[in-house]
Amino acid sequence: MHVTAGPRPRPAAHRGARGAQAWAVGGWTTLLSRDGGLVAILRDRVVLAVFATVLLTLASLALRHRLTAGEAC
Repeated sequence: MHVTAGPRPRPAAHRGARGAQAWAVGGWTTLLSRDGGLVAILRDRVVLAVFATVLLTLASLALRHRLTAGEAC
């Protein structure tokens, strides 16, 4: 009788993808260790681009609010 352990557990860094670093390291690992190309890391690149776009938008709105707050008072 052969008992299998099931699928390997994922490392803690990739559970829930806790930030841009996890996506960046995942893409980097795919490129270097698994001989992947730009198509292989397309999902990682899209997630990082969305993350950067959201942060840039939030930062721009915060800056606009601070610059215009003095004029409204």
